[in-house]
Amino acid sequence: MPEGTARDVGTIFWNIVADGGATRARFDHRQFPNIRNGARVTYTDANGDGIAENVQPAAAVARLVARNAQAGALNPAGQTRLREFIMKELGATTSETGAVRQNRLRRLRAAVDKFEA
Repeated sequence: MPEGTARDVGTIFWNIVADGGATRARFDHRQFPNIRNGARVTYTDANGDGIAENVQPAAAVARLVARNAQAGALNPAGQTRLREFIMKELGATTSETGAVRQNRLRRLRAAVDKFEA
């Protein structure tokens, strides 16, 4: 999954930039209000149009991947499936709050712990 740094450019659409500063994608910050300016993010741009459909903090994705005891032993396809699963579930929590969000995150952590490719 690609990563970059979120940049507030003064509009509802923020940029995701590479380490060198080139724009890699854009995203609607209203859909991901918890993303902070300058945050390292993991994102998906499934149709390649330059608009990210899902943007999550890279550290959160990395922590969840690291929870899986087999993550280091997974082949590249297994690693990809694990990251896709995590991104999908984190994306679902974007619009949730309180106990509902916490319950989903708890279920996600349990599912990651048991994930097998």
